[in-house]
Amino acid sequence: MNGEQLETLLNCEDSETVVAVAQVRRPTVTEALEAAEPFLAVLAGRRSVRQFAPDMPPRELILRAIEAATYAPSGMNKQPWRFIVVTDQQVKAEMVARVEREIETILALLAGDEFADRVGGYLRNYATLFRRAPVVINVLYREYGQVIASLLERAQISYPENQEEAANPAMQSVAAAIQNLQLAAHALGLATCWMTAPLFAKKELHQLLGVEPPWQLVAVVPIGYAAHPRLSAPRRLRFERIVRWIE
Repeated sequence: MNGEQLETLLNCEDSETVVAVAQVRRPTVTEALEAAEPFLAVLAGRRSVRQFAPDMPPRELILRAIEAATYAPSGMNKQPWRFIVVTDQQVKAEMVARVEREIETILALLAGDEFADRVGGYLRNYATLFRRAPVVINVLYREYGQVIASLLERAQISYPENQEEAANPAMQSVAAAIQNLQLAAHALGLATCWMTAPLFAKKELHQLLGVEPPWQLVAVVPIGYAAHPRLSAPRRLRFERIVRWIE
């Protein structure tokens, strides 16, 4: 974040305008739950799919899912995401080849390690399962300067305890966009899988896909129609294990 950008941020008015509104009747709990049920059903019904039918989804559905991704919240509305859609079979095959080469290099370095030998076959398959989908969406993101860090830099103050950078809001923002993408795809009758294993070959994929700094690949999302539409729900942690209410 440069000085001009910071001045703009500090001098701008609050984006939320306070307006007087008439008292309106709030829905009851039952009404709210009933109204939200279709959306909650989409959340509960989404699955990570690794087997795809060969049918090519209509471009309109892919673009609609990507549009939904852009509705995600982002710090200071930076929208630090881009999407590269691959349907070309040769490009997809080259993506697979580059990931496979990188994995083989890593496994060669680990030769003789009992655990590496056992999981090698699994890793070769898992990291390239996007090859089975007719469409592959490569999700990019870029870092951006944080407000507190920029203020400290302008004042030439060293403050090692600043933890804002560690929060990585750019990464959090693009993660929200990827979830929106998956949920929208599911609502449109499509299947997806959020993959990071291909990032073993991140530099090689950057070269292939023409990704230039400051952008970098953060996830590969295969998308298409599920080969087996009915998938059982994965086990979820019990609610009491994940929620702590302080009151």
